[in-house]
Amino acid sequence: LKCSIIIDKGAVFSDVMIYNQALYSRTSGTTIPRQRPMNDNSKSKEQLIQEVQALREVLAHTKEELDRAHFFELLVENIPHGVFCKDLEGRFTYGNPKYCRLHGTTLEELVGKDDFDMHPKEAAEKYRKDDREILESGQPTEIEEQNIPKYSEAFYTHVVKLPIYDRDKNTSGLMGVFWDVTMQKRMEMALRESEARLRQILEQSPIPI
Repeated sequence: LKCSIIIDKGAVFSDVMIYNQALYSRTSGTTIPRQRPMNDNSKSKEQLIQEVQALREVLAHTKEELDRAHFFELLVENIPHGVFCKDLEGRFTYGNPKYCRLHGTTLEELVGKDDFDMHPKEAAEKYRKDDREILESGQPTEIEEQNIPKYSEAFYTHVVKLPIYDRDKNTSGLMGVFWDVTMQKRMEMALRESEARLRQILEQSPIPI
């Protein structure tokens, strides 16, 4: 997944780095260098045991990260809500299948594009303004708004947007989750229109009611 709030599968291997003649195992915040292969007889038994234990810890951590990444991937790929991520420049880095279907695109086509590629100019300007405010404040937001894709029918959404952070806790982009509330909005609008017509009838009635 390209969204940095979700664990990148490739990143988990940064804890096990193999160079030509050196193995570095990161454990408990320390780095243990090996200058020779593991079967080097010049190493003491205690040193070899320490290095094997350190490597086991790193591999266990790697498996845990991969399991977590797999869980999040299954979740985001299959939930009935649209999910998207953008970088600091407003370019899309991820869109789940639901998002892509609603916007008439594929993930491969989406990545690298921005709001102006995906929406009419006026709508894109609004979305970018909202995104900048979230990134500057560092606070999530939750609103209902009209989503106007450039290549498919507009619909109303309830959307939650929040900043996402890298491993160093620096803001690296923005994530959004939304669901379609078009039917609910249409019912609300129909109810308001009905109430307005009823008020008009009552106001124009020659008989006091």
